[in-house]
Order: sequence, then structure tokens, then C-alpha cells
Amino acid sequence: MKRIYLFICLLCMMSNAQKTTIKVLYKIILNENSVSEKMSLMSIEQKQVYQNTNNAFKDLALKLVSNFKLSTVILETKMNTGSAMDSKFAALKITKGRDWMYNIEDKTALFRVNYMGENISVSSDLYPYNWKISAETKKVNGYDCIKATTSSTYISRITNSPIVKNIDVWFAPKIPCVIAPNSLNGLPGLALEIIYDDFAIIVEKIDFDASDLINVDFYKIKTHFNNEADFLLFAKNKTTEIRNRK
Repeated sequence: MKRIYLFICLLCMMSNAQKTTIKVLYKIILNENSVSEKMSLMSIEQKQVYQNTNNAFKDLALKLVSNFKLSTVILETKMNTGSAMDSKFAALKITKGRDWMYNIEDKTALFRVNYMGENISVSSDLYPYNWKISAETKKVNGYDCIKATTSSTYISRITNSPIVKNIDVWFAPKIPCVIAPNSLNGLPGLALEIIYDDFAIIVEKIDFDASDLINVDFYKIKTHFNNEADFLLFAKNKTTEIRNRK
């Protein structure tokens, strides 16, 4: 059954290969049950900060623009109902405050971030996600979608131990875009719904043959690192330098 789905995905991608540029707008929605469970373990002060950050999710949106060779994913502010600090914390939670550019052909990426007032770009490889494509289907925004699951592992800053994050994605094989928000990649179709433990990224609008241009400002940033390890070392040293001034 899975082989049949993959074959159908391939045919759909080939039939849509002539499309030029698409723009996809995503909204971010909280998982209220997960949020409530975590808040039950927090102090009053922690609850307030956490709630303010989560409230700022509705102010943010993700915009993906792709010509199927290059793709960019930019975090945008739709409105400002909370403080700038709340929006910043929410952005860090969703994307680590990073905007991304992907070169699909050579499987490389470049992200930009503002670190302590300085614009920085960092080269990166595309993380090879191990997708498990299921037989589950549903419609998302009018498109027939197939469910896929994967996971990512990161090291907790608090416990210094690995934490596994499970990710469910509903993708549309008729739209041949292999890039999705949060550096997700490798699916045979555009991700329309991305579900994490705390929140979900859900498509709001898809514009085919969009007039938007791929944002090449990533290449104009003066401070650049060839890998994330060098950037993290720079960030650590800069933080230490600022603390020592106090």
C-alpha cells in the first residue's frame, strides 16, 4: 500500500513540474491540552511568561515562497497584540528566530538570524528526516493529503540530555514542493499541516504562479558562518563578553 502511495506521489509531482512560483501562508495554532498540562507544573511567574508567549502565536505567520529550485521560509508578524518581547519568545519557540533559504538541487540551506542586534547568516545542510508514510488520508484546505510521521532530537539546555520531538505532517502529493517550515524536507509533496506537541502549523492560503520573488537578501549579510557549530561558538563567546562587561 505504501508503495502505491509513493508511486502516486511521484506521478503528481511530475505532472505539476511545470508550475513556476508558489506562495504558501501558514498560521500557528496552540495545542491547548499540552499547554495546560505543562502550565500545571509551573510557578505563577512561569505561568504568566509562558501564557504571554503562547498568546503571541496568533500574531505570527510563516510564509513559504518556492520556485521548486530555491525556497525561502520567513516568519512574519501579522499584528501586534502583545509586547515585542512576547513575540520574540514566540518566534524563538517556533523557528528559533531563524528565516531559511533552501537550495533544493544541492540539498543545502542558509539561515539568517538577528543575534544581539547583529544580522548573521549561517550555512547548513538539509537534515535528512526519516519519514514514515502511512495509509491515512484526509482533506486539508481542499487538497487530498497523506499522513507522514517523523521525529527530531535535540539536547535540553536544562538537563543536557536528549529530547525526542515527534512530528505528524499531512502533505499534498499534487503540490511538488519538498520543503516545509522548520527545515522539514524530503516529503513527496507540500506539507499543509505540521503538528508538534505544543502547536501546529497549518496552511491558510496557497497562491500558485505568485509574483513574489525569492528573497536573496540572505546573501547580502556581511557576517557569515560556514556551519552552525561556528555560529554557536560565536554566540557563546559574545554572550560571555557581554556578561563580563557588567
